[in-house]
Amino acid sequence: MRTATGISPATVPHRTPGWQLAPYADHSAAFVFSSAPVGVHVLDRLTWLVLELCDGRSAGEITEHARTVLGERPDATEIVDGRIGRLLEAELITLESRSPA
Repeated sequence: MRTATGISPATVPHRTPGWQLAPYADHSAAFVFSSAPVGVHVLDRLTWLVLELCDGRSAGEITEHARTVLGERPDATEIVDGRIGRLLEAELITLESRSPA
């Protein structure tokens, strides 16, 4: 099953190498400095959280954890999928398909 944005809950996002995270002093957001491609990205707190959760968890597991911040919003999956999409566009993560057990 895929969500409206096309990411399967079984998909596993992985962080890519070659970037460094630098939180704002008040932790309201974070800079990400990447070397390939060279760039600077600013992540809001939720996108930052999603990036930190790309540690082997599936997209579905990331969404469940993000609900601690989002609450029981009916659009939580779409919100997290959107953040995953932004991280993909910035080349900070890659996606791996996980076969259902």
